[in-house]
Amino acid sequence: MNQLRKLRQLVPVEAEYELRNACTSLLPVRHRSKYTTVLHACVWKTASQWIRVVLSDPRIYMYSGLKVHIPIGSDIWWFNPELLVIPKRRIVPDLYCSYEHFLQINKPEPYSVFFVKRDPRDVLISWFFSNRYSHRPMVTVNDRRQALVGLSEHDGILATIDEFDEIAGMLRSWQAYADAPGVRIVRYEDLTGAESLRVWSEILTGCDIPVPENVLRRVLDTYSFARISGGRTRGEEDKTHKYRKGVPGDWKNHFDEEITKRFYDRFGDLPQDLGYA
Repeated sequence: MNQLRKLRQLVPVEAEYELRNACTSLLPVRHRSKYTTVLHACVWKTASQWIRVVLSDPRIYMYSGLKVHIPIGSDIWWFNPELLVIPKRRIVPDLYCSYEHFLQINKPEPYSVFFVKRDPRDVLISWFFSNRYSHRPMVTVNDRRQALVGLSEHDGILATIDEFDEIAGMLRSWQAYADAPGVRIVRYEDLTGAESLRVWSEILTGCDIPVPENVLRRVLDTYSFARISGGRTRGEEDKTHKYRKGVPGDWKNHFDEEITKRFYDRFGDLPQDLGYA
């Protein structure tokens, strides 16, 4: 399993999904979504890559007629959203952006969008472990990892809080427009929890992708935590794995008095504003 993970890191994401799209072209389409574009917006550490593989599963394509388009060159379109070119008849996952940024993207219409939020304290802890141990090497991650080397876990989390403003701002921006027409916000905790099948069904139905329940159940089983984590159960931790632990509320195991004070001094009642106690 570790060898497979290392091999997969050597394959460019765009090449992987070009191959996936080529394979889906051979399949019959039983229903074509009325939406020209389906967009999945998020912040980091909200199971975005898991959502991407679910959305790109051939069985989803058969009930949507939408291939997957990966937004490559995020360092460019991040500063100029209009440079992001989205082909028609596509699902676009992993749009890491604020709502204001999302509005500037040229999106083929009609489109459907959903945003996945998560308790920001859990996002913070997951982001720390990702930067410190598990994320594949890339420029920004390498810089953060170098800064965290030699720090204790406690001090590393404090340092991560100081780098968390952008993610906090993105979460706030979508929450502020939760009641805007066409915006659907989904909780990570619901999407990955015991009601995952129901929540996924609601998301896909909202995107006019009517996957039968028995088919969707098999899709989610294909990408269950045990399967994608190398056989671990939820709660069984591997700090070096992208899917580290898989349970909500893990922040309670890492927030001490100093970390809690630093977090709330900097971000105020962000968890409560997002609907978390």
